[in-house]
Amino acid sequence: MSDIRVAWETAKKKAAIPADFRFHDLRHTFASHQKLAGTDDYTLMDIMEHSDHRMMRMYAHLTPEHMRKAVNSLPEWKTEKVGENLVRNSGSVEKGLRSENQQFLEFEGV
Repeated sequence: MSDIRVAWETAKKKAAIPADFRFHDLRHTFASHQKLAGTDDYTLMDIMEHSDHRMMRMYAHLTPEHMRKAVNSLPEWKTEKVGENLVRNSGSVEKGLRSENQQFLEFEGV
């Protein structure tokens, strides 16, 4: 065990990794990079041998930029009501959402 610790500490020094970085932190790094790369939760749980979703979420941390990109990938919606419908913003050009005609979503009971 001491040979592994000595090798780990030597590698950290050579790579200029902070002294308080633990070997176990690599699991967090791996899980976070997998989520950022698009690995689904159940596959990541299997790879990391987690038995429940909460444990996987403790390891996988998304960056604010990744979360912002996910939110920004949603279509834009106007809050303007047309009768009982909400109008989708036809000015959005991302991911082929541009349309010459406004499209309506039907909402019952709104």
